[in-house]
Amino acid sequence: MIIAWIVAAICGIISIFILCGKGSWLVAGYNIMSKEEKAQYDEKKVCRLTGILMLIITILIVILIQITEYGSRNDSPSIISNSASVFGFMVIVLCIGFCIFFDRLTKIKHKK
Repeated sequence: MIIAWIVAAICGIISIFILCGKGSWLVAGYNIMSKEEKAQYDEKKVCRLTGILMLIITILIVILIQITEYGSRNDSPSIISNSASVFGFMVIVLCIGFCIFFDRLTKIKHKK
């Protein structure tokens, strides 16, 4: 469980760092663009979108940790098995989030 909390803390720190607009080098794809390509994008908006998505991932990780810890404390196998359902739901939400993110990213282009 400690490893999961460390991962959640790292994700939280990274999301705050990106939300502040200082972590554009952490955004996949954006960090390898040439200066001419980067000039077509609004860096603050790219960072904000990526930071929000990372924050959602962090919150979902914390929720999964809490559900798993609750199930292990109460020796309730139904709670633990339900955490698998929550994990599946998280994957669906993340996929939708990535789709929305890339849709918004294409709309950011040329709107500097």
